[in-house]
Amino acid sequence: MDSTLTNAPTKLRRSFLLVLTVYLLAGMHYFQHNQGGSGLELPINLVAWVFISTLIGLGLWQISLNRKVYFPPALIAVSVMTLCLWIPMLYPNNQFASLALPRLLALSAGVLMLLAFFQFRFERRHINIICYLILVAVIIEAAYGFSQRYFFEIGNWMGFNTTGYRRPYAIFQQPNPASSFFLFGPLISAYLICTNSKLKNWQLALITISSAAAGWMVMQNASRTSTIAYAISLVLMAPWLYQRARKAYLQTWLVACLLGVLVPYLAAILISGEAIEVAKSVSIRETIYFTCLLMIAAKPLLGWGYGGFDSHYHHQQLLYNQQGIINDFQPNMAHPHNELFLWGVEGGLLPVIAIVGFSLYLTKVMFSRGWKRGSFYFGLLFPILFHCMTEYPFYHAAVLWLLFLFVVFLVLHDTQALKSQNVLYDFALRCFAILIPILTSAFMLTGLKTVDLIVKYERNPEASVVLLEQIVNPFPMLTKVEYNSMTYRLRAGLVLGLDDELEAYVEWSKEKIANFPRPELYHNLSLAYQQLGQIQLSDNIRQQGRELFPKSSLLQAELPQSSATSSSSDTSQSQGIGLSEGKPTLSTASSS
Repeated sequence: MDSTLTNAPTKLRRSFLLVLTVYLLAGMHYFQHNQGGSGLELPINLVAWVFISTLIGLGLWQISLNRKVYFPPALIAVSVMTLCLWIPMLYPNNQFASLALPRLLALSAGVLMLLAFFQFRFERRHINIICYLILVAVIIEAAYGFSQRYFFEIGNWMGFNTTGYRRPYAIFQQPNPASSFFLFGPLISAYLICTNSKLKNWQLALITISSAAAGWMVMQNASRTSTIAYAISLVLMAPWLYQRARKAYLQTWLVACLLGVLVPYLAAILISGEAIEVAKSVSIRETIYFTCLLMIAAKPLLGWGYGGFDSHYHHQQLLYNQQGIINDFQPNMAHPHNELFLWGVEGGLLPVIAIVGFSLYLTKVMFSRGWKRGSFYFGLLFPILFHCMTEYPFYHAAVLWLLFLFVVFLVLHDTQALKSQNVLYDFALRCFAILIPILTSAFMLTGLKTVDLIVKYERNPEASVVLLEQIVNPFPMLTKVEYNSMTYRLRAGLVLGLDDELEAYVEWSKEKIANFPRPELYHNLSLAYQQLGQIQLSDNIRQQGRELFPKSSLLQAELPQSSATSSSSDTSQSQGIGLSEGKPTLSTASSS
């Protein structure tokens, strides 16, 4: 590190650590009922961005105080990669580009978050504090998981499904993102025993408990992705662990890891073998990946357009099935379960080259201090990177994005010296430091209210549409808000014979299907056309839906001869709209 950077800021650094502490010990464990999905449809992500934006604001404020920005050379490479990922927004094939804005903004926020970590010139003791906070967070989430696995009963406060094999997902709502989070327990513990020659009893206790609990939860989740990643990470980290860690600490850590893995695994075998059965479930990813490769090969230069994966994948999937190239249909594919394929399909070669180029650069940086240390750092990052190649964890849990950035910070902190650059526009920085957290928090907190109103509306068959009118900020759940609102208008048109409402639904649905094809939308559009007396259009749109979604029982069933005979909203809901009982819902996430 640059010896001139010894007078580290203390006041804002304490504030930064305090905000991070509140988030890791309380904020990230916040639970609110929701209707599932990904991204900002999940309350845990809305809360996460309140804290992340605050941390970014503190980092920008510190830059303004220093009138100097500190950064490692790798941050320039990150910025170049990010710029390259923004460039396809300028391509001419971007009909749905606005749909890609959330992930581009999250990526850019990640760069700012990484920059913020470096502005406070953390010493080893400060880094240790953050690491132990992560271990406590892992233990808290493990407590959620143990409760779900062993103690929750029907009607529990989280709505956790207690029937069949219980895969505890803690606060994350899906087992795989939960498992990726749990793996930060043993991995951060390994980092701590390698970088600290002496540990207090409470520190060793946190390392032991978090490592054992994390392994236990991963095995109970039967997550193939995390189990494979865990094993590979242990192998990658072994050389430097053996060289650097005190033998007593290493033995304690290894025993904790082994107990966490073996005890639940053996118990599952002895009791029923359920965990093994779940872990051996058939994967559908091979066909998805092959289809994506065909799509990239078809349009390698510019891709299919940002935001257009959902629509283009379904139509190309149909084409490749008709040509006999593939023999499978996967519905609701909003994401290819591989981050590199998503950027490649939508943006062409430039995003792929940028991501691969930065990955190679970061690998070079990691191994610049020797192969053992480089292998260790690679082991720290491997589980979440591997998960990104098999699913989309950052969309399901923003905390994984934050922890990934922290681990990247650890690697760069240990391997690269900081550079500095004078900053002239300190007033502008202070404005952004204030506006970013204020505007982000307002958006996210009103988003929490939107989630609450959607839950009340969709889960209560008697709930009034007035709930939808109370929504102030529909954007975190725009598709669900629009779908519920327009389906209400469709139902009104069917029951009361209001052609204006039916025509409004038709216009909205045609536009929505173009970028968001779903069986429910094809079914409802066909129904609206039938009610308007446009039978040929009704048959055509239904046939299109059947071709795209041949496994959909909703589309395979025939429409009632005349939905106009329905005399009540209940009748139109069950016979006309034909969705599930209660308020109709719509899948907005990929199938898995």
